Amino acid sequence: MNNEKNNETETEVVVEYVTEYVDGSSNLSIKFWIVVILLCAFLALCLINAKQRYSSNNNLTPKEELGANVTINYDQNTNKFSITDYTHTKDYLGKSSQIDKCFDFTVDVHLKQAKIVIYELSLKKDSTSNINDNEVHIYLEKKNPLSGVYEPVFEPTSFKLNQEETSTGTPKGYMILNNTNVTETGKDYYRLRMWLTESSTTNFGNYTVEVQMNAKAE
Repeated sequence: MNNEKNNETETEVVVEYVTEYVDGSSNLSIKFWIVVILLCAFLALCLINAKQRYSSNNNLTPKEELGANVTINYDQNTNKFSITDYTHTKDYLGKSSQIDKCFDFTVDVHLKQAKIVIYELSLKKDSTSNINDNEVHIYLEKKNPLSGVYEPVFEPTSFKLNQEETSTGTPKGYMILNNTNVTETGKDYYRLRMWLTESSTTNFGNYTVEVQMNAKAE
């Protein structure tokens, strides 16, 4: 209670001081209001920048296309996935690796006016990667909505560049993971795995990919 009274007292003093100061000098009054306006503008810019940073770091990436909303949600709050185990692994073991070595994400499609959405999943290799592509196997699974079991989208393969931009907007130089047509609102669950191949000679280094999505509606 005492603190609240003190704060009220201090506020009254400041108001009285500013009033006397403004009344005493018109020139200083103009300068005072210029400073106030500039300060408000600065605070507004800071708020806008903070909001933009939050949006860019958010794990939800929405794409609105012609009457539909498509969102990719990364369970690890990042779209980057790296190899952390340098064990040379046979494919059948890599395909059943522990969950903590997987990268799970969800694609959420909400149809509005559109009748169909086509979304394309892709990988962009991070510029810090220094392990050869042919020493890494990539494997994608998709959850069966009826059985709840993750099933292979494709068999283990190395990173393969697409030679030109696709019709959904995936840039040249990315690896296409999956292209899916959706005709009703719903969610698709995916699980990505990566491991060093059995024939790899690497025992250290970095291999990082970014999971991307592009979509269009018809």
